[in-house]
Amino acid sequence: MATNRTNQHIVMATFSSSMQAEQAVEALHDVGFTSDQIRYSGQFVTENFLESVKDLLIFPNEAQNESQDDIMTMLQNMGIGRDEITYYMNEFKRGQFVVVVRPDGRDQEATGILQSNGGTRYKR
Repeated sequence: MATNRTNQHIVMATFSSSMQAEQAVEALHDVGFTSDQIRYSGQFVTENFLESVKDLLIFPNEAQNESQDDIMTMLQNMGIGRDEITYYMNEFKRGQFVVVVRPDGRDQEATGILQSNGGTRYKR
């Protein structure tokens, strides 16, 4: 969990099946999380993890032509370490399903939902 420029956090988890990931996304929606707050690797149109989550990290009115290095820096500025970023990138490349949530102050609730639906989080 890390703070971005709006003092928000993101939480991430990997899933071994699309069904688990989709159930987690549905459970998040059921308690009021919006599609703006959730990214699921099954919906990514690109095969690049960093490109897929960048719109959770920047404001809609900002230019969205950030390089991968820029996106990596944003994540690191949020307090997410390089090892954690690399973990999620590698899991994504391995074919694991990744769900990323911007919980807007509901961090524990989002984390609990991800984990109760089979999500695995990065362990430091």
